[in-house]
Amino acid sequence: MGYTLGRLADKCANSHVISRRNQVLQPQQLGVGVSGGAEVAVHATRTLVSNLPAGYVVVKLDFSNAFNCVRRDLILDSIASNIPEIYRLVYSAFSCEPVLTFGSHEILSREGAQQGDPLGSLEFCEAIHPLLLKLHSSVKIGFMDDLTLSGDLHAVERDITTIMESYSETGLQLNVDKCEIITDNFTKISTLATFNDFIRVNKEDMTLLGAPVLKGKAQDKAIQDKIDDLTRAVERLKHLLAHDALVILKNSLAIPKLLRLLRISQCSDNPLLRQFADTLRTGLIIILNVDINSDQWLQASLPVGDGGLGIRSAEMPAPSAYLASAASTLLLQQSILPDSI
Repeated sequence: MGYTLGRLADKCANSHVISRRNQVLQPQQLGVGVSGGAEVAVHATRTLVSNLPAGYVVVKLDFSNAFNCVRRDLILDSIASNIPEIYRLVYSAFSCEPVLTFGSHEILSREGAQQGDPLGSLEFCEAIHPLLLKLHSSVKIGFMDDLTLSGDLHAVERDITTIMESYSETGLQLNVDKCEIITDNFTKISTLATFNDFIRVNKEDMTLLGAPVLKGKAQDKAIQDKIDDLTRAVERLKHLLAHDALVILKNSLAIPKLLRLLRISQCSDNPLLRQFADTLRTGLIIILNVDINSDQWLQASLPVGDGGLGIRSAEMPAPSAYLASAASTLLLQQSILPDSI
C-alpha cells in the first residue's frame, strides 16, 4: 500500500486523463474507464459464441502474474508517449526499488505496476495496448490482463505465437495450463502443437470474468453457488441482533450479491432463481422470527417508502436487469464484433 498522499495524487491524475485515454484503448481494452466494461465483454462474447462461424475458435488467455511481471521501462515509455503530463508522477513511483520482505528474505521490486496504485490499471493497459493492436484475430477483447481472442484457427494461432515471442519486450508469459479454447470441432486443433496444453471447454461450460456466457451448466453452477453462499450467510446471521441481521441481508447478502449475474447472464427463466428467492424468504423468516406467507412476501419486496422491506425477489428484477445492461452497452458490443456476426 502506498502512502495516502501519493495514492490521492495518483487518483487525481487518473481522473484527469482517463476519459481521454479510454477512448483510445477501446474497443480492444475494456478494463480502464469503461462503464460496465465487464458486462460489455460478456455480452459481446455471448453473441460471438452463439453465432460462431465455421472454422472459428475462441481462446481465453491467462498470463502468469501479469501485473507484477510487466516491464516497467515499457510502462514508462508508454506513459511518456501517450500521457506525458503525468510522466513525472509515474516516474517518481518507479524511480526507487521498494524492498519486499518475507521472513528473513529481502528482494527488490523491479518489475510490474505497484499493487493498489490507482494508476496501476491504466499503466498496465497502456503498456500492452501496442501488443493488442498487432494481433490479427477478428475479435480482441481485453479486460486488463484477461484477454479473449476469436477468429480463424490459424489467425488465432499466429497471434498466440506473437504474444509468446513478445515476452522479452513485455515481460508477460502465457500460463498455457490455464488457457482455454472453445470451438465447435476440437478435432481440427489436435494437430496444432500451440493448443496442446490448452483446456478444451464446451460452449455451455464457458465462463468469462467469472460469469457464465451461455445458458447451461455454467449458469446453473453460478446461481447454485449464490444459493449456497446465501444459505451459509443466513446460518450466521441468526446469531446477530434481528435489526443488524436484516440490514446486512438487505444491503449486502441478498440481491446485491446476485445483481451482477442478473445483468450479465440471461437467466430470468432459470428455475434456480426461484430457489434463491425461497432461500431468501426462509432467511427472512429466521431473522424476523415470524411466518411470511405469499402475500406478505410480496409486500416485503416493496420499497420501504411503500410499506415494504426493500428485499426484492430474485425473479422480479432479472429480465429488466439483463435488458438494461445489454441495451446500454450495445454500441460498444457492435464495435468489438465483426460485421459478419
